[in-house]
Amino acid sequence: MNAHERVNILLVDDQHAKLLSHEAILAEIGENLLKASSASQAFECLLKNEIALVLIDVCMPDLDGFELAAMIREHPRFETTAIIFVSAVMMTYPDQLRGYQLGGVDYVPGTGGFPSYCGPRSRCSWICTARLGNSNASMQSSSSASPSEPPNCNGSTSSWNCGSRSGRASGK
Repeated sequence: MNAHERVNILLVDDQHAKLLSHEAILAEIGENLLKASSASQAFECLLKNEIALVLIDVCMPDLDGFELAAMIREHPRFETTAIIFVSAVMMTYPDQLRGYQLGGVDYVPGTGGFPSYCGPRSRCSWICTARLGNSNASMQSSSSASPSEPPNCNGSTSSWNCGSRSGRASGK
């Protein structure tokens, strides 16, 4: 990887406002930000893209962040994908312990903890850089995406919503 190649970070949260907040804060680190508003959209996005880091909201309907992390870890391709749990509510020691037991590399407080945690010279940035060497194998893609654009995604900005019905992510 050269110094200018961007990695994909998947943001998973069922609340659109939180996704926008995470996106605004993480935009500073200069990586490709992909968004999913459910566990099923997140897993679909993981299957279609090479992801260096997944930021997962713990409290989501249907499948919560812990269940999503367990699904991610069960897939051989994602055994080493970095996962960071994010929660404003479930911050007790047992919650954090569960996150680490499921393979999380960190467990951070909701959006309020993001500015110091995910700035340009932050731990998020370091995790992305460190994990790229262990990232998923290159994927075959029939799309005509440019090298700076994630496979199977299109859009004019650096963020994509991975939950489109057409099988391709749509730009937002």
